[in-house]
Amino acid sequence: EGEQLLIEKSKATVKAIMGSADLKVLESGDPLVTLKVAHLDDDALATGIAESVVDGKMEEVAAFECLKMSREATRNFNKKGGVKNIVEKVNDHSFYYLSRRDLKVTGFKHREFRTIVVWKKESENKLVVCYNDTDALDE
Repeated sequence: EGEQLLIEKSKATVKAIMGSADLKVLESGDPLVTLKVAHLDDDALATGIAESVVDGKMEEVAAFECLKMSREATRNFNKKGGVKNIVEKVNDHSFYYLSRRDLKVTGFKHREFRTIVVWKKESENKLVVCYNDTDALDE
């Protein structure tokens, strides 16, 4: 899918969650983060939003996501239950991110997350960062 389409799809999902009759606010482990979830279109899985206010320039906040590609992040990944970590740059405003994690729950297999991260500056004071599932990096 094209990047603009992924951004529009993410915006539509956010709008649907915020307008959902069964919107639930979850307790977050971080007092600066608000978590909201809803079941969309009778889907068995919940879709969620994490919101936070960050004191910083929006470009710096967006650039923080690129730290997934840093040597330090790669070194620390295994300490946090990481089993496999692949970051592949697509272009200057998107990358693929594969993360396989051991949740350390008896009976649970490793969980794998494959996402494409896309960002776009829409105005002087609005930057959108979207995470969407992807089949890229399939093994």
